[in-house]
Amino acid sequence: MELIAQEFSSLSQITLKLVLQKRDNKDQRKLSKFERKDNMKDAFKIIDPSSIEGASILLLDDVITTGATINEAAKSLKEGGVMRVDVLAFARVW
Repeated sequence: MELIAQEFSSLSQITLKLVLQKRDNKDQRKLSKFERKDNMKDAFKIIDPSSIEGASILLLDDVITTGATINEAAKSLKEGGVMRVDVLAFARVW
């Protein structure tokens, strides 16, 4: 995903800043919707909270399946002081 984000940043002229660190957790692919949500609970921490205070952030994701990952990432950012979180995904599984 980082390579996709770098290319997107280059093409869009939007600054890329890696602000979240994800803990190791179970592979989401074989989990149910409810297991995915539980698996992602508190999965992210902000690397440098002072760098995002009041910021607007665009989260990139390759595929949104249940939304558990992106929702938890956005929640962590909002709790860390981000003013606005937008999401861009390249695919959505229905």
